[in-house]
Amino acid sequence: MTVISPENTSKSARDLRYLKTRSSVKVTENLAKWIITVGGLFVIFAVIGIMVFLFKVVAPLIGGSDLRGQVHYSIELPSPAVWSTSDEFQTVGSVLTKDGLVRNFHIPTSKTISESILNFEGKEVSAIGGTLERDRIVVGFTDGSVVFAQLNVSATSTPIANLPKNIVKLDTRDGIADGVIFTQVQTGDYRSLKPQSKLGAFEKVSDSAIIALG
Repeated sequence: MTVISPENTSKSARDLRYLKTRSSVKVTENLAKWIITVGGLFVIFAVIGIMVFLFKVVAPLIGGSDLRGQVHYSIELPSPAVWSTSDEFQTVGSVLTKDGLVRNFHIPTSKTISESILNFEGKEVSAIGGTLERDRIVVGFTDGSVVFAQLNVSATSTPIANLPKNIVKLDTRDGIADGVIFTQVQTGDYRSLKPQSKLGAFEKVSDSAIIALG
């Protein structure tokens, strides 16, 4: 048998009073619910945005292609060409002949930018090979010697304030000054492309003519 006295009743009431949820806890709980809901919606929108962006990037690969222009020309050279290359922007082309002449030209117009000579010392070229980037090559000769060389294009950025005053327009996009091609980019500055060539030392590797290089 349980006896409920006034003293026990008042004690139970005091215990129940302390078990009530405080208003600050309710506010915090509601706020957390809103934050979680809004955060979840933002995550969903972000995923949808990423999917839309990826679709826009991939869409051109799904569609057809069209030819926007072609350039045809021939370059007069004093001797047969043995190597050719271009920069990554398809602006400057370089061609090497059997007698060591390096002619650098503007690809869209075929206009000569500069020329240099790699001194092959009168040796006859019999083989040539290079890297996938085509900027570093090795040349073999009939006397069994080889030589390493570089045909590359240095790319730098030139602020518009430092642009040379003697630039001559090559086409609607590019200009040239002192053997350097200048192309304006989206930042407003100019991309500066300068062709360079360098010849290493000759090395005797065979008593017979070099017929292939890799």
